[in-house]
Amino acid sequence: MSARLALARLSLGGAVRRAADRNLAAALLPGRDGFGYDLDVSYSFESGSLTLSRFYGSEDNFLLRSGSEPHERLSLSGRYLVGPGFNLTAALAFSGATKPSSASDQTQDGWALLTGLRLLF
Repeated sequence: MSARLALARLSLGGAVRRAADRNLAAALLPGRDGFGYDLDVSYSFESGSLTLSRFYGSEDNFLLRSGSEPHERLSLSGRYLVGPGFNLTAALAFSGATKPSSASDQTQDGWALLTGLRLLF
């Protein structure tokens, strides 16, 4: 389920998801269930846009271990119109995940920088 509210050049959006592993394998062996939400704020201007987004979700993996595995991401992305049919895009993101174990929590996190260009003919 998602919703977006826009007023002039500012836009607020969000989404919530609930996923359950409901296939034949899951009926025989319990699998994964998950929940998450995504919130974003976007501002558009004449030559592009800028978006700040936050995702948080968790996944229960009953097959390998009991417990919830939280995942989160924070990203800042932008698009700049260089000329007719030519856009530059970039995103800076931080992602993190924690996997519970019997001894201690294992945390994995990292940064990503993505760039690209878009040509329209």
